[in-house]
Amino acid sequence: MLNWYRALALDPPTPARRLALPVSILWGEQDPLLDRTLADAALALCDRGTLVPFPRATHWLHHEEPQAVTRELLQALAA
Repeated sequence: MLNWYRALALDPPTPARRLALPVSILWGEQDPLLDRTLADAALALCDRGTLVPFPRATHWLHHEEPQAVTRELLQALAA
């Protein structure tokens, strides 16, 4: 998996098309492994995208804030 992330920086994928369906990106703002620009770049490819920041969470936000992540997932799935 680490090699996949490294390769992503060297040769970013070109999407075949924009995503028209709703997309929620849950992002731990204290992530020491992935830069926020990745989330912003993904969001730019979504017509109906939402970025949900978790200010205190890191790369493992689903472990660090499970109730908040579950709440966001349920809201996104209900919409």
